[in-house]
Amino acid sequence: MRRVGKNCLRTEPSVLAGWHRGGACWRASRGSLLAGIAGGMKGVTPEVIAEVRARASILEVVSDIVVLKRTGKEHKGLCPFHQEKTPSFHVNPEKGIFKCFGCGEGGDVFAFLQKAKGLDFLDSVRDLAQKYGVPLVETVEEKQHFDR
Repeated sequence: MRRVGKNCLRTEPSVLAGWHRGGACWRASRGSLLAGIAGGMKGVTPEVIAEVRARASILEVVSDIVVLKRTGKEHKGLCPFHQEKTPSFHVNPEKGIFKCFGCGEGGDVFAFLQKAKGLDFLDSVRDLAQKYGVPLVETVEEKQHFDR
């Protein structure tokens, strides 16, 4: 865990859509992410990430794992990250975020895949890009490594 900003602890600085969007915490994590993309995440550019985020419906991705029920603008269900009997897991498709008010987990579509499937950021982007037909700029070797 590292401290970013005055009162914010982040375990994964690569998660773009945190709850502190616009603040120092979000700007610092965004800078770390973009530096990582330029330095070693071949095939995944900021344009690819933006395109995947635009095409990927968080409601559809979460519904593959969690049974959701519509409640007003949001959808809610049982949290996949902890045991509960009363739904406290909320998905807001307009904002493209999820939040569990029981365990505190939250984030965007990439963060959900990271936490639910145990993927890192790059693999979650690739997984969604493949699902939604967003082409990646990769060499043949990188594709073979990802398909394993």
